[in-house]
Amino acid sequence: MSEDAKAKHIETLIKRSADLSISGDLQGAASALREALHIDPANPRIKEQLIKLRDSNVGKDALGLVEEYLSSGGTNTGKKAAAAASRAPKDDADKILTRLLDGGSANDRDYMPKIVGAAVHSQPGQTWIAKRLADRPTETFCKLWERGGNDAIRALVASLLKPGNWTEETQRSQAESDVFKLLIAKLIEAGVDAAQKEIAMGGLARLIAVDAPKLADCIERDTFDVLFSALDVSNSTTLRSQATLAIVKVLEAREDEGKKMLKDLVVSRIARQTDNDLTIAFSAAAAVFPILPELASEMFLAPGFVQDLVRLAEAGKHGSSLRRSGLELLSNACVVKECRALIAKDCVGWLRHLSRGDQQDASLAALVLSKLELPESDTKKDVDDLLPKMKKMAVDTSNSNEPGQNALEAMAYRSMLPKVKEELASDRAFLKNLFGSSPAGQNLYAMLTLLKNLTFYKSILSPEEQKLNQLRAYANQSKPQAEDPLDSNSSVDIRCKALLDADIASFIFRVFKSRSGSSHSSSVSTLTPGHLSLIAEITLSLSRNPKTRGTMAQSPLFDIILMNTTNDDPVVKRRNCLSLARLIEATDPSLIFRSQHRVNGIQSTLEALKVLVRPLDQFPENLDQQYYGTKAVVCGLHAMTNMLLIGDVPERLSGTPLDSLWMGTFISRIRNDTDENAAFVEYLCNLCHSESGCQRLLCESDQRAKTLIGVLIDKLATKQYALSYGRLGLAAGGCLHAMLVVARDRALHLFLEQGEDSIKAMLRKLSVTITWIINPTESYSLERQKVAEGTCIRLFAIIDECLEIEKAADAGDGCMEGSPFFQPNANTSARRMFLECGIHIYLDNLIAALYHADLPTTDDTDAKEKRANLLGLARICHEKFQGPAVEPRIKNEPL
Repeated sequence: MSEDAKAKHIETLIKRSADLSISGDLQGAASALREALHIDPANPRIKEQLIKLRDSNVGKDALGLVEEYLSSGGTNTGKKAAAAASRAPKDDADKILTRLLDGGSANDRDYMPKIVGAAVHSQPGQTWIAKRLADRPTETFCKLWERGGNDAIRALVASLLKPGNWTEETQRSQAESDVFKLLIAKLIEAGVDAAQKEIAMGGLARLIAVDAPKLADCIERDTFDVLFSALDVSNSTTLRSQATLAIVKVLEAREDEGKKMLKDLVVSRIARQTDNDLTIAFSAAAAVFPILPELASEMFLAPGFVQDLVRLAEAGKHGSSLRRSGLELLSNACVVKECRALIAKDCVGWLRHLSRGDQQDASLAALVLSKLELPESDTKKDVDDLLPKMKKMAVDTSNSNEPGQNALEAMAYRSMLPKVKEELASDRAFLKNLFGSSPAGQNLYAMLTLLKNLTFYKSILSPEEQKLNQLRAYANQSKPQAEDPLDSNSSVDIRCKALLDADIASFIFRVFKSRSGSSHSSSVSTLTPGHLSLIAEITLSLSRNPKTRGTMAQSPLFDIILMNTTNDDPVVKRRNCLSLARLIEATDPSLIFRSQHRVNGIQSTLEALKVLVRPLDQFPENLDQQYYGTKAVVCGLHAMTNMLLIGDVPERLSGTPLDSLWMGTFISRIRNDTDENAAFVEYLCNLCHSESGCQRLLCESDQRAKTLIGVLIDKLATKQYALSYGRLGLAAGGCLHAMLVVARDRALHLFLEQGEDSIKAMLRKLSVTITWIINPTESYSLERQKVAEGTCIRLFAIIDECLEIEKAADAGDGCMEGSPFFQPNANTSARRMFLECGIHIYLDNLIAALYHADLPTTDDTDAKEKRANLLGLARICHEKFQGPAVEPRIKNEPL
């Protein structure tokens, strides 16, 4: 780091320390100054600031800071007091809590709840609270409720659930029972607002979740009714979710008795026939359906229940809580097949009527309709009527917009229909607005499900699976269903491109960014395993089309896929690894790994690709071929092959995939012409571009490497592998170079033994060898230069012999059988074959290089003689192709 940069960084740290000190974070302020002192130990200004920070807190113990806040207030003083109270020793903690709870009122102080909460959360504070609760439970609870708010109640519950804070279990159980009853009382107390009810229900839910069996005696019918009433749809989502958790835990603890209480309360509330009671009953039934479907469906399928529900809900006002609770009950009841059939029989007309009305009712009614199994003609009509309206509502996905949430969920269900997929994906304005939103919670799951359906590719069925489908259709006396053209792979390709054009990459990146944010508010979603699985499916589908992989590789999607390759779920992990391999396979890695943060991810990328490149016979049987089949392995090998073109990647790949697992498997099967083997040959070609790769592959002490190089040369000398260019650049040439240098005579012998088809391969490799010879930028050793030049001399001799044989054949001479390398026939011409390989261009280059002495000089007599011999042979070949060589010139025409 330069001196200017050091000075600038020290100044930044000093400023940060001052800001942290003002905000009350004394530990952070001291840490910043210590970091600055580490950079410049002799800096007097830093030492002065450390002394000031220390002196400013001498004598300012936790109790003093609390007293200062209570007397003068102030946010900064409050922050300092809260931080000090959380670290106060036992004696100070006792005094602080006594002062806070028993002293004069300070409820007008904004930071009072934070200080009380911090003091109670500390271990000394929890011990003190436990002792106070044993002596004065009601007074202590009321003081904490009044002055500590949510933080204090959470700490109070934590103290109750920690036996180590109590001297006797009987004391703890009694205090827990007392606090439970006091929290129930707060829920029914007049004047308690919604936020305070959430605090009370949060404490209850945690106590019941942990200690439901011990609290069973406290949960009578009246107590259960309080929890039951909190499920009202007019309450906040937080309160309802906490109440649902508490009821579920009660039902688990009380089993048959709890279920009977729940059923009795639903029946009794419905019997009262008031809007409020009906709303609570329907809300409770809707909340229980996903958790206890057997119990809820038993009530739902009772004779007359659904008809009464529709009649009573229809009598409610538009958008009322009663109608909303009825619709939510119908929606949640769709999880049971028999309930769906009953709704389809008795409720469809009413639902269609509601779907054309008020937004709140319309979105819920549309959601219920989308879950039903209706005839195709009815479904088509519902889609035509409702989809435009649902799109308008779904664009607003904020937590406060419940119609938008319901509409989005309805579209997620409908998006399994090909027609709906096409209409949504072709509406660019809708997609842009949708991706511009910031969904959270259930909204996010619905949106990701929608995107998964839009990008879903149908699996390619094996012949056995197709036959099985035909047999099933025959057994059902029906014809196999014809594939909808809108579900074809080409249609999905178009939809995926439309999503990328609408900037789905930025949307998914924003979702990931919100996950790692510092905010813990309910508006910021936390990605669950379900979310990550859906994102993996979406990115895998988007990466399927080779034409869009370059765009994806340059977008934030690449970083998201790479981050998700460490997922604990093996299926999600492999999906992301395959997506990553597809992007690297189709893109120049030097374009992907340009920025510094991408360069830092190279090692993670290699680790992800290793997941894919195990030999097929090393995977367990009966696995999904999409993720474990030949295509996945080949894709991983192609990606690894491309990665080898980046700097030090060959050194990073120590032994992978050239470990014992691959070596043994590949050597035993290399002569089989499979896609997997072809991909591995290409990998080896690029591996040989590096010195370490050549040395590891061709290590003469490794008998298996010797075997591998023999069969590999044999493969590369055939037409199938001779032209390993394009994506690989001069990969085959790099591999040949290693063979020429290390295998020497054996490599040449294997080449020269090949028949007619390998002549083209040899000429290609001759061209590449000439390229090495004339390239002054390559730092090859003299030994390598001599081997390459010797190779050219021997191959020129073959060319000359082939031309002479062809000339004799044209003249009618019968000496054709003299060459073991080339046997002309009516369909071949040696001259045409040579010219097709572009050898004359490289002859010009070679002659020019030798003529101008551009090659490294040497005092070796043999080397000079060989070089002169090479120039003579090159001139002879040139003359036979194009006449005498003229003034040499260098042509940089690629192979």
